[in-house]
Amino acid sequence: MVFAWAWVGSRWDSRDAAETVSPSFHRPFSPTQAEPQSREADQRAATATPLEETLTMLAAEVGDDANPISREEKMQAFVGEVPAERLPEAVRLLSQWPPSEIHRELVVRLLRQWTACDPKEAAAWALSVGHDPFRHEAVEQVAIVWAEGNLTDALNWAVTLPGGEERTAACRALAGEAAREAPIAAMSIALELPASPQKNQLIASVASEWAVRDVFSAVSWAREIGDAGLREAVTAAVCQAIAETNPAAAATIAIHDLAAGRNLDDTVLAVLQRWAQVEPKRAVDWVERFPEGILRQAATEELIKVWADQQPREVSDWLNSLPAGTRRDEWAGLFAAQIVRLAPGVAMDWAESISDPASRNRQSEAVALAWLDLDPATARERLAQSALPDETKQRLLLIASEGVTR
Repeated sequence: MVFAWAWVGSRWDSRDAAETVSPSFHRPFSPTQAEPQSREADQRAATATPLEETLTMLAAEVGDDANPISREEKMQAFVGEVPAERLPEAVRLLSQWPPSEIHRELVVRLLRQWTACDPKEAAAWALSVGHDPFRHEAVEQVAIVWAEGNLTDALNWAVTLPGGEERTAACRALAGEAAREAPIAAMSIALELPASPQKNQLIASVASEWAVRDVFSAVSWAREIGDAGLREAVTAAVCQAIAETNPAAAATIAIHDLAAGRNLDDTVLAVLQRWAQVEPKRAVDWVERFPEGILRQAATEELIKVWADQQPREVSDWLNSLPAGTRRDEWAGLFAAQIVRLAPGVAMDWAESISDPASRNRQSEAVALAWLDLDPATARERLAQSALPDETKQRLLLIASEGVTR
């Protein structure tokens, strides 16, 4: 879609510009407010400048387009074709329109484009917006775009802002953008924010980016956090961030630095998901050092699930290499439970290979019950040949025939 900016420019004169320039919003921007009466829209159309005519056309076309893809394309095309010198007028003009989601989104996009061209002027305009929710969003958008182009200048601007919600919004946005390239500077910004759950989330996010660059420094810093809850959250974020590239280190830090509880459990499982994909046997060795309990059980199940989903033959080869005994029995049972719905016959083979009679019967019964639900005829044939006690077989067949779930 091509918009006639050359046509608009040829008719644009000083009177038009003067009429459209406004230092602030005349109405609060809230998408929940009702649309204006048609009389107001008609009055605006009657006195519209060429630029406003183009904006009106776009807003109407975008608003009438129910296809999100073409709607996005129209917005991108429009914003990309606005000449740099027209951006301030377009933003200021749209800011005076009646509140709607379309108008708000257009202002945001044009403001971002304006910031890329002239961040200082765009920032000054954002700060001049009346005290309503959109002012905070405008300041935040300016901060993000400015940081992408020149982080140092954006930081220098942010620290000059007076205390309040605008400064908080700007600093929060800058810290998020700076975390990838300058995590230490980002952390300094985050620590200056007023206490809030959002601040703690930002600190954890920045710490995770820091850990990717320098895990030792990030972990050392996290250990000095006085607030136990924040320290736990930051440490968990660090572990999950480095699990992608160094799961062994992530696992060690988690066990060493996190207190027993939900946070440790969730972090261990998240680390295992990644470790099982790259070094499953090392992950097994680590999990087997856990004390008996809920975490060990959950960890073994998560590990075998990921490993079996990706490399079932590798799991089979590894199990075949283990000597008979408790260790092999445990992992064979977990493997059988994991693959039963994809390969019930193979799952039954592994269940029946368990050396301990009680464990073997328990796992074989579980596999048979699932198999009877998936493929009753084949399952009945295999069940008849199994070593399960006759009374167990009869009970399983009765359950299957009655559709009773355990």
